[in-house]
Amino acid sequence: LAMALGINFSPNILFTNVEAFASNTIGVDLLEENERFHIPGVIGDLVAFNINGDSMAPTILSGDMVICKPLESHNEMIDNEIYAVVANHSVWVKRVQKCFDRHHNWTHLKLVSDNHIEFDPFIVELGEVQRLLKVQRRLTGLG
Repeated sequence: LAMALGINFSPNILFTNVEAFASNTIGVDLLEENERFHIPGVIGDLVAFNINGDSMAPTILSGDMVICKPLESHNEMIDNEIYAVVANHSVWVKRVQKCFDRHHNWTHLKLVSDNHIEFDPFIVELGEVQRLLKVQRRLTGLG
């Protein structure tokens, strides 16, 4: 019936956990064993996982799910937007800013929490970043 109505329900959002996503073994195109789902109007190959911790409160709360779009290139990144940054077997969801050296080369990312009273910003070398994903949606009230 759905196809007769011209509606595509192909599950385009990969649901994973942060631990699996932080490992080098995962690829957005693999993971048959993980759940995939679809939200009407949300298109593209996306990745979703649950947030644990309140570093991005009040914007994103512990227990929320974020849906992220992998960037084709780090150059697509926009300062002060919220991204999932995969580096050093960790995944951080933060506001991200580009940091440049004295020769104006982009060398680092500054990761900033919205809950900046409890969480200080920190720096990650651009070369250590395995993946950068734009947080597109937040689902809340799931827990």
